[in-house]
Amino acid sequence: MTHENRYQTILLFFKTIKLGVSSEKWLPPLKHSKASTRGLEETVILLGKKMTDSGFIYAIKAKKQPYVKIGLSADPFQRIRNLQPGSPYKLQVAQTWEVHNMKASEDLAHEAMEEYILRRHEDNPYETEWFEMPEGGLEKVDEIVSGAISEHISGKTTKYDVE
Repeated sequence: MTHENRYQTILLFFKTIKLGVSSEKWLPPLKHSKASTRGLEETVILLGKKMTDSGFIYAIKAKKQPYVKIGLSADPFQRIRNLQPGSPYKLQVAQTWEVHNMKASEDLAHEAMEEYILRRHEDNPYETEWFEMPEGGLEKVDEIVSGAISEHISGKTTKYDVE
């Protein structure tokens, strides 16, 4: 299948499923490129898996910066590949937690990290999944997140070497 055909097939998929919002409002601005096609493909993968299914909570660190992103994904390394083009910093997966309910775990992790959240607008405290690194660095992030999601951890917790 050519790149053009894959892009059109994915676009058609989004136009035929109900996402709770009109896909016509947010699909047209997408530029036709390999990066946008990859982003759509990852979304299709995540949509194929319910957010309440098992998967991973991840901590992605901006290299040599005091920022960490806490999120959910069926594949954290694919997620970082899709985030990287829009980031001014090199991104690295710092840690993953295997969980049995991604969305509930992510909500608990965000709530636990709330005092460190990077806010762009005071009237919308949950506009971002990026947090300032707490004193104690990634070890403190691990302590906070692990404590918050302990009841949902279903498998391995893995730490990776990062800068």
